[in-house]
Amino acid sequence: MKELIIIGAGQSGIACAIEAQKKNLNYLLIDKHDSFGGSWLDYPEKTRLFSPWFASMPHKKANRVNSPNEYPLRDDISLCLQNLGTQEKVNFCGGVTLLKEGISYNNQDKSFLIKTDVSNLRSRRVILALGPYSHIKNVNLQGEENFKGIVKHAHLYKKPEKYPDVRKVVVVGSRNSAIQIAYDFLKNGKEVILSFRGEKIFWIKKKIFGKFVHYFLHNLKLDYVIDFFRKIFSIQDKTVFDDGTYQSIFDSGKILQKSLPVDIKGNDITWEDGTVTNNVDLIIKAVGYEKQEITLKRYIDEETYTLFIKKKIPLILCGMGKTVRSSVRWAERNAKNLFIPTQSMLQKRSITLFLVKILKKCIRYLLLIKNKLSIY
Repeated sequence: MKELIIIGAGQSGIACAIEAQKKNLNYLLIDKHDSFGGSWLDYPEKTRLFSPWFASMPHKKANRVNSPNEYPLRDDISLCLQNLGTQEKVNFCGGVTLLKEGISYNNQDKSFLIKTDVSNLRSRRVILALGPYSHIKNVNLQGEENFKGIVKHAHLYKKPEKYPDVRKVVVVGSRNSAIQIAYDFLKNGKEVILSFRGEKIFWIKKKIFGKFVHYFLHNLKLDYVIDFFRKIFSIQDKTVFDDGTYQSIFDSGKILQKSLPVDIKGNDITWEDGTVTNNVDLIIKAVGYEKQEITLKRYIDEETYTLFIKKKIPLILCGMGKTVRSSVRWAERNAKNLFIPTQSMLQKRSITLFLVKILKKCIRYLLLIKNKLSIY
């Protein structure tokens, strides 16, 4: 029996494994892929992160493959994680898929049973480091069942060159991935339409005063709360980090913007404004991924899920941050508390640390103002 099993070999899972090694725990890291990288290995080949290296991969031992100020590609991140896992000699077993409701807890011997497609494992503790992008959200468009072309989720899309016979593409979504996919198809000579709910996209400049916006978020320690502000202003689903390239393309009208479809017949799509687009060959749905609760219920049986919600078992969920950096830091903080892995304790500690940081900054600014006033 293992002391710890970590499920998911992305940045969070590897961070947890490194912390487990420091504690000399008998642990095992498993993943459905044969190599380190986690869900990054499923991303489109040309995916580029919308945050630079210094904000994306905070682990001190992660050897970045290019400049810390560059925005890395999917393969850069994957290579970095593979190098890190190999360098740290992480105890890893790839090609192992967790079965549906495959995690159950035995109250008698205080252990977990983890059912996989390879074998059954037992462990005293479990860390689910699957991340927020482990399972796609299935959103059916109105009339989609009548569509005679190809329908793909962005998770299954790799590159436009794989669709040589496609001439007209509709990309559904309005965040980073949707914009990037639409841009890739346009560069490949396709006619592209971006379909999304709402009136406009919120473009956020990558650089302010010559520095990356993430530089300010990183140094002001605001990269953990940026999603909170997105929700407050209700722009969560329509924000895109851009250096001007994407916005200029959309402003020029090279990529048409439409609302969601109201009807689909054959290869023709009718939009909310009454217009019709004919001969659509491909629909790419970049509509996001399942919520944390749904992902949990997929892998944990009902009784174990109830115990998890009541915080009565040593099961930790990590890697669910909206940014790579927040996922890794959350994973490291979880792993350092492996001997007392209750969700409530970790949440209280996280909130306390955040409030202490805010209090320290307020005191520092008050002292600064006081000193300036005393000069005059």
